[in-house]
Amino acid sequence: MVIVLWIVFSLIVGYAGSDKKVGFGGALFFSLLLSPIIGLIIVLVSGNKENIFEKYNYSLDKGKRAEFKEKFDLAEEFFGDALYELGNAERKANGVQRKHIKKLKIDLAERLSLLREKQN
Repeated sequence: MVIVLWIVFSLIVGYAGSDKKVGFGGALFFSLLLSPIIGLIIVLVSGNKENIFEKYNYSLDKGKRAEFKEKFDLAEEFFGDALYELGNAERKANGVQRKHIKKLKIDLAERLSLLREKQN
């Protein structure tokens, strides 16, 4: 019974660590190896995971707003920044995220070309 509770609490700690730098696997490992309490302390001390899309979303939103206001030069600059941030995000991404990023890059490049056509 104690072993079952140990595993259940370790899984709970692992889940709590899934949004932290230690991750689910690390939190689960420390909880199973040391104790769920020590694993929880490690999770609490561990920093939050970085959202790799945060800067991209910010630049994309600013670009859309500038495009709506017909400030095309500013919109082009923000969309360029968003494309740059996607490149940074791609280096930090896993396999599934990389496929998504490639699609976003293609969509954003098309949007930039349409924006340049509007300017001319």
